[in-house]
Amino acid sequence: MRLFLLLMLSMTTSLAAYSDAWPGSTSADIETCRGAITRSAHSTSAPFLPRVFGLLSWNLHKGLDQGWERDLQWLGDSAHLMFLQEARPGARLDPLLKGLPYQYFAPGFSLAGSATGVMSASTAPSSLHCSLRSVEPWIGTPKATSVTLYAVGSQRRPLLAINLHGINLTIGTQVFRQQMQALDPLLIAHDGPVILGGDINAWSQSRLAALDALAARHGLHRVGFQPDLRSRIVGLAMDYIYLRGLDTVLAESLPVTSSDHNPLLLKLALPASD
Repeated sequence: MRLFLLLMLSMTTSLAAYSDAWPGSTSADIETCRGAITRSAHSTSAPFLPRVFGLLSWNLHKGLDQGWERDLQWLGDSAHLMFLQEARPGARLDPLLKGLPYQYFAPGFSLAGSATGVMSASTAPSSLHCSLRSVEPWIGTPKATSVTLYAVGSQRRPLLAINLHGINLTIGTQVFRQQMQALDPLLIAHDGPVILGGDINAWSQSRLAALDALAARHGLHRVGFQPDLRSRIVGLAMDYIYLRGLDTVLAESLPVTSSDHNPLLLKLALPASD
């Protein structure tokens, strides 16, 4: 614990000079995103995501680990939608996303002209893209959320996709809860299917309770994985997917050495009645 606190102090000191450059989202930012969702509530413009589609959610660890390009290529081979966290757009990542030409990047940390953040990539265009940011209270660096909206099959109501990188380093859960609560207006504004997921950092019982409470308020359910090899801290997973209005055909988490997070692979489907 002492070593951990010393490390945090060192990181806080080294990054403090940059913290003012990364403000968190305001209530006006949230309202702008909510309004965009409301205006796009019945968007059915083609092209569509297919009725049964693949989803990959993975924290790339900023591309620091050997072999991530190879793994992203095979992991994403059947994906129609990707949620990437700690993604770094550029010469290494961009060629790997040619099969998902619609890419929506929400920047988080940026230094010396190089940004990392969350990337939502897809085979079909989103009718909107807005991003939110929450700031780590100790080290002052931002965590980003990407919000996109897709037509799926021939369904009248589009799919709301929220790709989230959760606040991590806190004592207590107040800031984490605030990040979750900022999503309430967006979920209230949309009555169709929803995917909420990513590296949410819900690694304690109190954090997971806050996340589950958000899901319960809006009729989302947590996906179980088999096999479940998600990366964990003190026994609890860091990466999650929550759904509303979609069926889970397949959900698995597989081991890799090319990131500090194991990826989530899913096949999802609109219910037959829709």
